[in-house]
Amino acid sequence: MKRIVFLFVLVNLLLSAQTNRFIYEVRAKSPGHPSGADKSNYYLDVNDDKTIYYNRLYFLSDSLSKRDDGFGFDGFKMTDFVVSNKRGDYSEIKPLGINLINLKDKYDQNWQVEDERKDFQDRQLQKATAQFGGRNWTAWFSSDIPLPYGPYVFHGLPGTDC
Repeated sequence: MKRIVFLFVLVNLLLSAQTNRFIYEVRAKSPGHPSGADKSNYYLDVNDDKTIYYNRLYFLSDSLSKRDDGFGFDGFKMTDFVVSNKRGDYSEIKPLGINLINLKDKYDQNWQVEDERKDFQDRQLQKATAQFGGRNWTAWFSSDIPLPYGPYVFHGLPGTDC
């Protein structure tokens, strides 16, 4: 219980400054669901000195726990989340049973910007690729969006859509 309270306090302190929230719809292939890709919504909160990337389920659990009438909270959904700063450091926090694991690292994506382009929702996107975590990643970005923050631990391209 102390860890859950600590997690609530930590996230609330991190979100106390002026924050912009971006919502990502994430589709990922999972070995547990061979019929197709899992789909989840993730939030990316950006403030002056850090970003936090987390599953919408965490936000809903946290919001329900703060209701004034004391009802509506029927459990806490532990999800992974990533806290990063503008120096390129990040912490990926993962639940393991009742414990939390804090994995710290630096961003090391060396994006290769390519000539390929596509149109999406009245915006022209450009393709970039990188190797990270033993995988090849493709991102589509727009230089019209001046924010270099992307989902998960992907940063460095304006308007990134990985």
